[in-house]
Amino acid sequence: MNLMKEKFGNYFTNLVVLIVVVLVFFLILEGSLGVFKIGDVDKFKGWGFNPDCCGDLRPNQEIDAKVEPNHPYLIKTNSLGLRNNSDISLIPKKTRILAIGDSFTFGPYISNEESWPAYLEKEFEKNAEVLNAGVAGYTIEEEFDYLKEKGVKLEPNLIILQFSPNDITDFDKPKERRGRGSALSNLGFIYKIFNFFRDRSHLFAAILEYQTENKIKKTRPIAEKAHEENKKITYYSNQKHPLFLKYESVFEELVEFTRNHNLKLMVIAIPEVGQSEDLSLNDPDDFLEEMCRKNEIPFLDLQRIFYEKKAVDVLYLTPWNAHLSKHGSKLVAEEVKKFIVNNRVLEIEE
Repeated sequence: MNLMKEKFGNYFTNLVVLIVVVLVFFLILEGSLGVFKIGDVDKFKGWGFNPDCCGDLRPNQEIDAKVEPNHPYLIKTNSLGLRNNSDISLIPKKTRILAIGDSFTFGPYISNEESWPAYLEKEFEKNAEVLNAGVAGYTIEEEFDYLKEKGVKLEPNLIILQFSPNDITDFDKPKERRGRGSALSNLGFIYKIFNFFRDRSHLFAAILEYQTENKIKKTRPIAEKAHEENKKITYYSNQKHPLFLKYESVFEELVEFTRNHNLKLMVIAIPEVGQSEDLSLNDPDDFLEEMCRKNEIPFLDLQRIFYEKKAVDVLYLTPWNAHLSKHGSKLVAEEVKKFIVNNRVLEIEE
């Protein structure tokens, strides 16, 4: 009996020593990586999928985004994981508009206040709230998944689905590269541990940087070739390409879902830079407009409005980036409000 206690005591002592040695080694390694600036924690801090209701971004975050070192911008999320500065109640207390879309809705390289959903809320003053559920990289598949799992819980009076032509060609990218969820996000406590280290550990950041760069090196040539071929052959054509047909299929499902849940849907098409300079590049928008007409969905195509401004350098973050500037976002908001009011899409008291 005493021999067993002695053996157990030795095992326990050895285990404690091992744990202490590992922790000391880890702390020394962390300190060294920090001193030599290996593993940039800021690249990953605050990011990640939110598995809970009601936005896909991690809640209660302030992210000093430094994806482009020369153009950092601040991202704030509220307690529901939406890109809104203020908290909202789950049950609407006023007219509620839910904006879903990709980076053109999310608003990279501009602040929360400079995204078009934020400007739209200002347009309606205190008579409506506009929730920004946009996430960079999403296609209509992720947007529909979001709406089914989370968006519907917010009980919006109107859903605005934002479209850009790359929503069609982005279907050629693997779904796991578009950023919605992961196997870890369903593991609760383990996912929280994962986020804890991602927010703080240089070693973790270095590993993630290596994995990300390695994955990009392996997949980029294949993905870019397929992406460019699809753009060259079908991006601005009327051919019934599989990517167009796939978009149409998901769109029809989304429309049916909104009708089954008595949700109002409106679609807006925000032009890319090239479209704002050439009106002939409008086949994807025409394609979507025809689907909206067939399903009696209000549709606003902003291409001509952007074209007539003759101000690409003002409306977009050109030449270094092709996303909307704050001026482009403001123009979108003004035109969306005008369209909603003039077409009585939603009755909002002035």
